[in-house]
Amino acid sequence: MRRGAIVGPVIVIGIGVLFLLNNLGLGFPLHELLHNGWPFILILVGILQLLGGFAGRGSLPAGLILVTVGALFAFERMLGVSFRYTWPVLLIVVGGIGLMRAVLGPAYLAGRFRGGWTR
Repeated sequence: MRRGAIVGPVIVIGIGVLFLLNNLGLGFPLHELLHNGWPFILILVGILQLLGGFAGRGSLPAGLILVTVGALFAFERMLGVSFRYTWPVLLIVVGGIGLMRAVLGPAYLAGRFRGGWTR
């Protein structure tokens, strides 16, 4: 049995338990946590994609985009910097990904490389 195959279902079960405890009045205020903390979920998923990309199982571009979007919305939640003003950072990241793909080749960004970032 692959360990990666059970991670998703275990996360879903954990989330279900949290919602059940919250509905029974036994948990923490899940609504406030999700309302204020959802950008950090995007950042976490993006970091997992980045780590998987380095191991050949994830996507480096998707990870970079998720981390960027999560960070921009986290700045909005924590510092009051509106996404309306910071969204060009997303264009910069997407352009950087395209530049990396042009210089390093698509296999590097898809995680199908051996021996690090050097050619």
